[in-house]
Amino acid sequence: DYVGPLGVDKEAAAGYTGEGVNIAVIDGPADTTVPELAGADITVKPMCDFTASPDSRSHATGMVSILAARGYGVARGARITNYSIPARSDTDKGDCSGIGIDDAISAAVADGARVISISRGGGSNITDGERQAIAGAVARGVVVVAGTGNDGAQDPAGFFASVNGTVGVGASDSAGRIQSYSNYGRGLAVLAPGDLDYHDLGNGGQVATASGTSVSTPIVAGFVAVAMQRWPQATGNQIVQTLVATATTG
Repeated sequence: DYVGPLGVDKEAAAGYTGEGVNIAVIDGPADTTVPELAGADITVKPMCDFTASPDSRSHATGMVSILAARGYGVARGARITNYSIPARSDTDKGDCSGIGIDDAISAAVADGARVISISRGGGSNITDGERQAIAGAVARGVVVVAGTGNDGAQDPAGFFASVNGTVGVGASDSAGRIQSYSNYGRGLAVLAPGDLDYHDLGNGGQVATASGTSVSTPIVAGFVAVAMQRWPQATGNQIVQTLVATATTG
């Protein structure tokens, strides 16, 4: 749904695919064997040993696909590392006690990520360590893109998007208006499409849907990577300021 309206196809045709930019996706483990990801530069890096639920794996695969899929990936030429950690839906968390998003952020920064995409709101469970890890990444010029969450609330406490310096992404409809389920307020920096229809190869090619600020987040992270490729001398902060200044509903 976003490829034409947001100009993804035109950017890709012009050679702007995020090539040379490292993107970290913090989520469950993506399934890189799906046909859409054939040929993409993706590494799944488990932060610990756990058993992912089908929902967790599907969510991560979707987030990575929005970035890297052939034909509709926003930054299909980027190098993507999927730092996998347990989701709330994962009942068997294995040896992951004490492992959190802060560890994944720190690993991503150490590995040279320039963009970090977090499609998890956080809620009241965000820790001081996670806040410090985000602040440390931003201080090093890394652009941290995080979904605002799906409670339809203003200024909800404890979400990753509320941390100073992040790019908080809300969900928009086809006219560029904020979706009723999308959180908003001080943590919101920009909107991106939040309701997507796609052909799900896993159910025989039937049209499936995905919605939420989760899917909006990698769209923005992908455009950040494309901008970094196009203007390699720009700092992370300059890219963020440009993103906010030039966003439009048109």
